Formats: sequence, structure tokens, C-alpha cells
Amino acid sequence: MHCKFGGTCTLDVAHSKVKAMLDTYHMNIEEEDMESPFITVKDVLEVVHVADSNRQALGRGHIPFNQVFSGIQKTGFDGTVVVECCAPGPNPFEADKGTPSMDWIYKYAE
Repeated sequence: MHCKFGGTCTLDVAHSKVKAMLDTYHMNIEEEDMESPFITVKDVLEVVHVADSNRQALGRGHIPFNQVFSGIQKTGFDGTVVVECCAPGPNPFEADKGTPSMDWIYKYAE
């Protein structure tokens, strides 16, 4: 669902419990750029999920996160940001990838 449609639906419902969420992985597929969706839904944005284009950590794919951070700054978003990344390895849905993958996780957590 494009951000414009989701933002419009959220605003049309006009209920305090109905909010919008942006997800950089899906924005990368559906949106023209990574900044304007923040501006479109700024009044109803509650949560942002971040992962790169390959569902891995920021910087491991090709999403221009400078645009994401610019959108966050321009709108003053101070809500929840969820890092929703899969660890590198043969099975992205298997949590335990062994010591080398844990080293990557600790690197990003610092």
C-alpha cells in the first residue's frame, strides 16, 4: 500500500487509536523516494520499521537511509523505531546463526 493511500485512510478514520507505520523495506519497493512518506503521514505516524533492501542491517543493501533520516528530522518524529533485520546467513529466518553473525549484531548494537 502506498503511503499516500495509507495516510489518507488513517486520516479518514480519524480515531485516536488508528495510526500509521512506515517500513523502509516496503517503502523501498512502493515509494518514489524515502523522505516524502514521512511528510505525508507526519500527523498520524506512530512507528517506523527499519531494514535495508535485503532485510538486513542498515547499510547492507541499497536503501538511501540519508533520505529516511532527513524525513524523520523534517517531521520531528520521536516515536518508536523498530530495527527489523534478518541476520546474514543461509536461512534468514533462523535466529541463531553462530558466532560470526552474533559478532555483526554486537557491532550494530554498539
